[in-house]
Amino acid sequence: MASIGEIMTEDTHAEVVTHEQTVMYDHELLSVMKCLTVEELYVRLDKELETIDETTLKYSHQLERKHFITERLQKKLEYILCYLCELYRRNMNDHFVNCPYCKWWEIYDIEETPDDRYGNKYETFWSCFNSYKQPVKNSLKKLRKIKEIQLASLKQPRMYEEINDLMDSILDANGNKISEFKEYLTPEHYRLIRSGIDVKEIKDPDVLLASLRKMKPKGK
Repeated sequence: MASIGEIMTEDTHAEVVTHEQTVMYDHELLSVMKCLTVEELYVRLDKELETIDETTLKYSHQLERKHFITERLQKKLEYILCYLCELYRRNMNDHFVNCPYCKWWEIYDIEETPDDRYGNKYETFWSCFNSYKQPVKNSLKKLRKIKEIQLASLKQPRMYEEINDLMDSILDANGNKISEFKEYLTPEHYRLIRSGIDVKEIKDPDVLLASLRKMKPKGK
């Protein structure tokens, strides 16, 4: 049976499916954002959220400090909003949009007076975003775990195939002398290889593969 990697690459002319076929809206201004993966978006969002502290929450609504912190906070706010919106555009963060306790997308449309611009509305934004710190970290952790599982599922079949090919080429070159494996393999791996076990049942196949590569006949 063909591996999943082989199945996915059988037709080299197959259409490449991207997130652009499932997004909810599009615009030419989003071209830069499109270049970022979901993982990269979460990493950047996490980085921006981590800078929110008690000082940010305190000063964001102190009108007497507005001329000192307005530009910095405004820039940070734009980054956070942009990353959140892009994740939503890709159907990735309903939780952050539909959270009943902090709907930032509703706060954004609240009418404000000049005196309120750096007052209550912005203090609400930062309090809301501050509550996203752990959920964003959790989402990034889950995404990376799924990534790890997916890549492993693609790499394992190729790894097993290379192990079998290397063992065949080594045995062909040395006249089927399995005893020569002993010098390179771990005692457990050597015992299992001698027993004729299927390589798919061997633990730490990456270690076995590394050992076999050291044994690889010259010119192979």
